[in-house]
Amino acid sequence: MRLTVFGSTGRTGQEIVRQALGRGYAVTAYARNPQKIDFTHPHLTVVPGELSDRDAMKVAVLGADCIISALGPAGPVRDTALSDGVGNMLSAMGECDVSRLVLLSTISSPDSNDHGDLRSKLMVGMVKRSYPGNYAEIVRIGQLVSGSNIDWTLTGYLC
Repeated sequence: MRLTVFGSTGRTGQEIVRQALGRGYAVTAYARNPQKIDFTHPHLTVVPGELSDRDAMKVAVLGADCIISALGPAGPVRDTALSDGVGNMLSAMGECDVSRLVLLSTISSPDSNDHGDLRSKLMVGMVKRSYPGNYAEIVRIGQLVSGSNIDWTLTGYLC
């Protein structure tokens, strides 16, 4: 199995990379700051690039069986760079004929199949009011992914 991991320099992304390598997978880590990946492995390739760099993204996804995205806002969001980057990632996947995506998201990304309880609805409301830019980006990313032609899974967590 060949995986490409976006968001590979964060805590979650690094753990995904380590676990995938531990299972014998070949992993390509796409990283804005490759020096943050402080380990090496014979099956690890690091591709440096920004979320705006479609050519670097194509290099990273070419030949992958699955893309895993651990991208997410690291603080208050004031632009659409993250969702634009996910759009670029989806384009690169389409151009390289990669059809499987697993993307970490949050309960703020609405899905008609979800039937949230009161607690989750209150948490989403707090995020929406406290971090409107973050909320808008999470929702936009969910819309981009769910509106794409790829085989996707959005996996969420409470925050």
